[in-house]
Amino acid sequence: MRVSALSYNNVSQVKKINASARREALRVMVICVLLSLVMGHAGAALDLGQQRSEFAKDLTNDLGDSLLDSHTAYLDFVYGAAMDAQTLGQVGQLKNLLLGAEDKARQDLEQTLQALLERYGRYSSIWVLDSAMRAVAKIEAGGARSVAYSDVELSALESVIRTRQQDISRDGYVSAIVPRHIDRAETGPRQPESYAVLPFGGPLRESQGFLVLVADSGTFVELHLKRLGLYPLIRGVELRFDSVDQYWRFDHGEWFLRSKVGDEGESNGDKYEKQRIFEFEQEQVNLSGDLIGEWKERRSVYNQMDGSPHKAIWFDLNPTIDIRVFISDAQWQSLLDDHYDKTFWQTYIIHVVGALAIGLGVSALAFIYIIKRAANRAKYFAERRRAETDHLTGAMSRHGFERLALSPRSRGPTLKGRAICFIDVDHFKRVNDTYGHCAGDCVLVEIVKVLSEQKRSDDLLVRWGGEEFLVLLGLADLGVVREIAERLRSSIEEEEFLTKDQLAVAITVSVGVAIIGDDGFNSALASADEALYRAKRGGRNQVQLSI
Repeated sequence: MRVSALSYNNVSQVKKINASARREALRVMVICVLLSLVMGHAGAALDLGQQRSEFAKDLTNDLGDSLLDSHTAYLDFVYGAAMDAQTLGQVGQLKNLLLGAEDKARQDLEQTLQALLERYGRYSSIWVLDSAMRAVAKIEAGGARSVAYSDVELSALESVIRTRQQDISRDGYVSAIVPRHIDRAETGPRQPESYAVLPFGGPLRESQGFLVLVADSGTFVELHLKRLGLYPLIRGVELRFDSVDQYWRFDHGEWFLRSKVGDEGESNGDKYEKQRIFEFEQEQVNLSGDLIGEWKERRSVYNQMDGSPHKAIWFDLNPTIDIRVFISDAQWQSLLDDHYDKTFWQTYIIHVVGALAIGLGVSALAFIYIIKRAANRAKYFAERRRAETDHLTGAMSRHGFERLALSPRSRGPTLKGRAICFIDVDHFKRVNDTYGHCAGDCVLVEIVKVLSEQKRSDDLLVRWGGEEFLVLLGLADLGVVREIAERLRSSIEEEEFLTKDQLAVAITVSVGVAIIGDDGFNSALASADEALYRAKRGGRNQVQLSI
C-alpha cells in the first residue's frame, strides 16, 4: 500500500461515496433524457414518414376506387344500353317511321323517344336509321325534337354499323368507346362516345331499320373524378386499349383522341417530366367476350345477357382498359406536405413526450438504484469504521490498523523506511488505583487528543491496547523521526490532565522508536517494543531508538 493510502478517514470516504453517487445519478439522468429525446425524435420522424406514405397510398387508392366506380358505371351502360335498345326496339311506331308515317304519327313517336331519353338519362341522343343508313329521326337530350342531321355524324354512325354489320345483323351491337366525327382528321377536342345499335322491323329490307343509342362515355370518368379531392390536381387522364392504336386523353376539361405512335414521345417526354403518373388496369371481358365475373355479380342483367344460349348482343370491348392519371408532382408534394404539417405537432408531441416519460422513468429507477447502492456502501464504511475504531478514545484500533497497514498488499517493501513510535503511559495503573478507572479513561482520551494534535497529517495513531499507543510515521530520516518522537513525549509531559473532580494528574510516556526495514513491520515492532522497555528501565519519560 502506498503512503497516501495509509490514511484513516472513513467519514471523508462516505462523503466521497455520496458525492460520487450524486454525480453518477445526475449523469445517468442526463443520458436517459438525451437518449429519450433522440428516440422520440427518431420515432416521430419514422412515424411521420410512415403517415406520409400511408396518406399517399390512401390518395392513390381513392383515385383507383374512383376510376373503378367510373369503369363500373361504363360497364353498366354497356349492358344497360343493350337492354334499353331491345326495349325501345319493341315500340311499334318505329316501323311506321320507315314506311313514311304521317307528321302526327312522327311527332307522337318522337315524343315517346324523348320521354324514354329523359327517363334513362344516360344517352346524349337517339337515332333511327333506315336500311340505307339514312337518318329518319334524331332525338337529343335537352328537349330538342327537330334536329338537323350532320353529314359527319351520319358518316360516323354508318362507319360503325357497316364495320360491324355482321355482328349487328345477328341482333345487336354495343361499341367500345369510339370518337365522335370518327372520319375527320381533327386536332381539336372530341367527345368519347359509345353506341348501342339494334336492328328492328320486318323481314323485308325496306321494312328494316336501325335504332342507335349514343352516350357520352367520357362523362362516366369525369363525374367520378370530380368527386375526388384530388380533382384540382389532375392534369390529364388517358384511356388506352391494347388492341387500338389510338387512345383518349382528358385534359383541362376536354377530351382529345391521340395516336399512340405519334404521341408516345409527348406522353413520356418533357411535357410530363414534372408530373406524377398513376397507372391502373381494369379488366372488362374474358376471351369469350363475356363480362368478367366481378361485374356480373353486381348486376343481375349481366347474367341474363351472358347466360343466354344465343347471345343477343355483341359487345365490342377490349379485354382490358389501361387508365393513366397525370398529377402535378409539385402540387402532389404540396398536398403531402400540408398533411405532414397538420399531423406534425400531434405526432411529434406524442412520441417525444412518451419517450421522455419512459426516459424519466428509467432515470428515476437508475437514480433510486444508485442512491441505494451508495447508501449501502456508506453504511458499510460506517460499520467498518466502528469496527476499526477504538470506542473509548476514537483512535484507530489495532484491528483496523492490521487491516489497513498489515494486509497482504501492505507488508514488506510498501512500509519500508517508515518509523514506528511505540508509546506506553508511565505508571498508568497507579492512576487507575488512585483516581479510579473513570479518571483513567479520561486520561487516555486526552492523551489521544494531544497525540493527534502533534502528529503529522500522514501519520497514523493507533491504540494498540490498554495504555499502549502506536504512531506509524511517514518516510523520514532518523533525525526527523527522533524529533517527532520527542515532541510527542514532551507534549504529554507538558499537558495538564484533569479528572472529573478537577484534580490535576501528572502523566508521562515512554517511547520506543524503530525503522521498518527489509524484515518487515513485525520485526520493526519487536525492535520498537524492546526500545520501549529500555526507556522504562532507564527511568521512563524518555525516547529510546532501536539499535
